[in-house]
Amino acid sequence: MSTSAKHTPGPWTVSNIDRNVILQDGDEERWIAQCGRNANALLLAASPDLLRAATGAVQLCEWLLPATLDPELKERLEELRDLCYTAIAKAEG
Repeated sequence: MSTSAKHTPGPWTVSNIDRNVILQDGDEERWIAQCGRNANALLLAASPDLLRAATGAVQLCEWLLPATLDPELKERLEELRDLCYTAIAKAEG
């Protein structure tokens, strides 16, 4: 898992007029992408936040797993951790 972002950092927003994904940096706006569907634009705009959430979830799972005695909870934490590792790997290339 990389520690430095290679993507354009967020927050990103969506222009509802033309489904553009925009980086809002104070008064400055930069175009990130245009999507054919609003749902895709919203998902893309959430990407930096989702990556940060997945990274935090991995850290939380790694912290909780050694102290977890319940086998079912341990299995669920491992599944969540592995799912997040897969998503992070996709995002980081």
